[in-house]
Amino acid sequence: MITLQDLFIMFSRLYLKFFRLLYYVSILVIFILSVVPNYDRLPDIFSLSDKLNHLAAFFVLAMLAFLSRFERAFRLDIYFLVGYAVFIEMVQFFLPARFFSFGDVVADLLGVGCFLLIREFVVQRSVGRV
Repeated sequence: MITLQDLFIMFSRLYLKFFRLLYYVSILVIFILSVVPNYDRLPDIFSLSDKLNHLAAFFVLAMLAFLSRFERAFRLDIYFLVGYAVFIEMVQFFLPARFFSFGDVVADLLGVGCFLLIREFVVQRSVGRV
């Protein structure tokens, strides 16, 4: 007979697997979008909307990493996302229709940082209420 605790464990594992799949798919989609040639636009280093797209993408990646892992593994994902931000720009450096942008790396890292700050704020508020 399945107990309530067994159901909770099964649901938790399914939940983690679902968000882990979304995390991996998001990483793949972001990489594909970052290497597809974009011939119709000239490089615009200070484009605000481009930087907001980078910030939002890495905010979502950090959130999916958090929702799909336990705390210790989540820290490893944060390190991975930092390296991934730099890796994408390094790949773009070698593509003829793309270019390396330090501003994009900063926007990516700000996205991860914003998620970490919001997460910390939520954790502190929830601990303060107990």
